[in-house]
Amino acid sequence: MKASARGFIVRASQSGATNALLLLVSLASTLIFPKLLGVGDYSFWQLYVFYVGYVGVMQFGWNDGIYLRYGGHLYGQLERSRFAVQFWLLVATQVVIGVVVVLAAWVLVPDADRAFILAMTGVATLVLGTRAFFFFVWQATNLIGHYARALALEQVVFITAVTIWFLTGGTGYHGLILCDLLAKSVSLVVSVYWCRDLVIERVHAKKADLSEAWLNVSVGIKLMLANLASMLVVGVVRFAIERHWDVVTFGKVSLSLSVSSLVMVFVNAVGVVVFPTLRRIDPARKPELFLTLRTLYLPIAAMLLMLYFPLRIGLGLWLPDYAESLRYLGLLFPVFVFEGRMALLINSFLKDLREERSMLLVNLGGVGLSMVLSVICAFWLGSLELTVGSIIVLIVVRATVAELVLSRRLGVWALASLLPELGLTAVFVCSAWFLPVGPALATYAACYVGFLALSWPRLRSAGRVAAGLVR
Repeated sequence: MKASARGFIVRASQSGATNALLLLVSLASTLIFPKLLGVGDYSFWQLYVFYVGYVGVMQFGWNDGIYLRYGGHLYGQLERSRFAVQFWLLVATQVVIGVVVVLAAWVLVPDADRAFILAMTGVATLVLGTRAFFFFVWQATNLIGHYARALALEQVVFITAVTIWFLTGGTGYHGLILCDLLAKSVSLVVSVYWCRDLVIERVHAKKADLSEAWLNVSVGIKLMLANLASMLVVGVVRFAIERHWDVVTFGKVSLSLSVSSLVMVFVNAVGVVVFPTLRRIDPARKPELFLTLRTLYLPIAAMLLMLYFPLRIGLGLWLPDYAESLRYLGLLFPVFVFEGRMALLINSFLKDLREERSMLLVNLGGVGLSMVLSVICAFWLGSLELTVGSIIVLIVVRATVAELVLSRRLGVWALASLLPELGLTAVFVCSAWFLPVGPALATYAACYVGFLALSWPRLRSAGRVAAGLVR
């Protein structure tokens, strides 16, 4: 096995082990929290998770710029004094922003629940913005083991704190939020300790350091905006649901989205190591690598769609209070197929090609379409079914356009995988929405087997290419 391939597998395995733990925590959040909290408190917990997902914006692309500029470097090559100054300048900005958010929440938001959630989001801004510095440095320098252990520690602390909270009689979503912030803070402290050689030293910011900060921001802000726009493609629809209906409806729809996102845990395990690995691969090999990974991704993702059917039955029995919202799981479950392809392949290759502008334009187009569909489906027609259904439409359109952009940039054509993917997704959604679980499973399984039979020669050829890459 080639050394580079062996290293990739080791790093992916480290990340995969951590994400297996993350999957357990996600399962607890998805299956146990709704049961223990009740619909109202669970909905406020989901609102906090939703808000925290956007705190990366408050870094203004600073960490993203470090990730892009130093991706592929070795940790030992990093200039200590330069990174120490960048870290402490970043901390100062996050402290200011976090304090402003907390004060604004308590002063300007009259609703006590929303004020508390926004204030805790301000605290999370400081913790996550600072910790992201280390996570991006580790991913850029391929120290996936450090990243994996810090993330695993966060999950262990969180689930331990939550268990103690409930066993000692704790109730409500407030305790969950505090447990989450405690876990993130512990992983931040440990990250600082592990990188003390990089950031713990006397610093004196000079003009060159400010120029370095500006360069990081100017390089990373396109990627940050692209990531923000990517989140807003679905976020706009979720915000429309919360505004037009209520936080309880928002929480119920979020449950279905959380279930569909569980599979993304393992996709992300591989995705975090793809970009720094691509930076070290011969550019001439990248088109073939993309086509190979693209070909092999589809049968695996399409097979995982069949997890929906046992999940649908099990969740209906476990969470009867959410029976109405679980109707939408069939519409939202395929989200992971397209989001996984974006995270694992398309975004990794576009970042390697320094096509942040293309990523931004594609995602901005998705946000624009999201706004239009939200206005029509939610505020004009008032249809929750159409509003939820628009989410999968937006995800499919965004992923398809992004892949066409990447294919053109690489000089390849992935239509042989794109059309079957769209066809299988359409069959799955229609079967899950219109048919009972048994007939729906039989219909989709028959189509999946037919796809494998027709695609077998191409899949076998891609498998041989992949095997040759790791020998």
